[in-house]
Amino acid sequence: MAEIISFHKDRANLDYNRQPAPSEYLLDIEAAGQVWNTQFRTAEDLFSINVPISPDKSIKIHSHMVAQSEETLRYIAYVSGLHDAQNVDEAFQDDLARYVEPGEIAIAIKHQCPAPAKDVFDFLRLQCHHVQVVVGVEVEGQRGAIALHQPRVYFRSTDTSCKYEKQFRLMGNPNYPMILLKPTFPEVLSIAEKQSFVDNIRTWMLIANTYLEFPHRDVYLGKDPIATDSVEHVEILGRKLLDAMCGDQEARAWLADPENRTYCSEFVHAGLNLGIHCPLNKAYLGEERYSRIEPYLQNRTFLEENENNFALHASVCLAPESLKPITQYSIDMTESRNCTQVGVDPRLALRLYTWADILQICVDEFLDHTPYEMPARNFLSIAIAKAKREFLNLYFLQHPSMKGAPERRKFDDIYDQMISLPIEIADREEFLLKLSELTCEFANLAFDISPAVDYIISPNCYLISATRQLKEKEAGGVLGWQYIGHCIHEKLLTPIAL
Repeated sequence: MAEIISFHKDRANLDYNRQPAPSEYLLDIEAAGQVWNTQFRTAEDLFSINVPISPDKSIKIHSHMVAQSEETLRYIAYVSGLHDAQNVDEAFQDDLARYVEPGEIAIAIKHQCPAPAKDVFDFLRLQCHHVQVVVGVEVEGQRGAIALHQPRVYFRSTDTSCKYEKQFRLMGNPNYPMILLKPTFPEVLSIAEKQSFVDNIRTWMLIANTYLEFPHRDVYLGKDPIATDSVEHVEILGRKLLDAMCGDQEARAWLADPENRTYCSEFVHAGLNLGIHCPLNKAYLGEERYSRIEPYLQNRTFLEENENNFALHASVCLAPESLKPITQYSIDMTESRNCTQVGVDPRLALRLYTWADILQICVDEFLDHTPYEMPARNFLSIAIAKAKREFLNLYFLQHPSMKGAPERRKFDDIYDQMISLPIEIADREEFLLKLSELTCEFANLAFDISPAVDYIISPNCYLISATRQLKEKEAGGVLGWQYIGHCIHEKLLTPIAL
């Protein structure tokens, strides 16, 4: 049987992280205002959150600008097949195809900014409710793009709030835009090696998307254990996925177990890690496992088990024998973790977060947009107090045996210190330093109690990671991020006159 090396050999000399093409569209501010029932003056208004810090003052935080200015925002049009024509194949995404070549992948953060936050958790989530994988495809000789979701049939969910249509559809409704990112690779890799890793990531994501199951619990609050908190756990997951593809019922039962299910953004995290650490070649898999999986990738029949029928448009391939796990390429990982990353493998594609991390980051971003003066300091104290109630209620819901235990009093004490910080400390930098120290103390205490449950990789983590890396505030892991553009429904865009 002939070995599949790469489906798109014409990409061999194409830099995956090339400069994106200029946008061919402008944002229609009036049309956007009609969708969100809000008046916008600028695109910055559309991609920012207003935070009320007093009855008569609000702060605009550029939460969804991804470190861009109005001038550098890049608009990419997507279409929803049901809205435009009943029988249109939604893989025909002409404008998306200009940025994601056949065989390439990109990560799309679905958000509902500028919808108002419902509570403190909704604010910390940054109105990011879903992450999907955009895959470049070629259908009937025409380039396009599809999306992989977790759950697989996410795009069939009802959404009666949209005035245009009553289904999310493959790419999304007009009021559910996307921020499109590409992962970046260490510079030590050649262009061809980067494309081989992209091929490997894409194939793993197609396998994972077919066999991973969605959790039944509230996944964004840290209640679902992370399956990809170390390379060793990633490798275990990979073996189970390959066995499931080959029909192993025991492996499928393992993947269906509540402890091993994955939500949307965890599925993406799993696919990225599998793609960079587990080459689908004989050198990595060994003769026996390689010979078992080769026919399934050759004939692609496993994709027929995927409820997302658009997955059949995507290509799969084995990796070239020269491709090695990414850590064997002399990658410097010394910058890929910080003080709160207790017990987390620094070799992961992207860093993981705790809710304490996210609280600290949101405070930092908030103070980038307003002076550290009493109205802001009072607001921060109130916000941290609300976060304390939410976080500790969640944490001790996960660990009921600790109710009233000494550890509970330690957590209470850490948060009480956080609440008093903005009132007692008048210097901005001193406040942020002390907050960071307490966040680290919280993370160490949480890890000592339960190392598995408390790390999350929710949809907002991708936006936080990309924004802070592009602002050079943190290293994201082995992989980085490239801003590609803001994907907006074509009904909210105006073509640029040539």
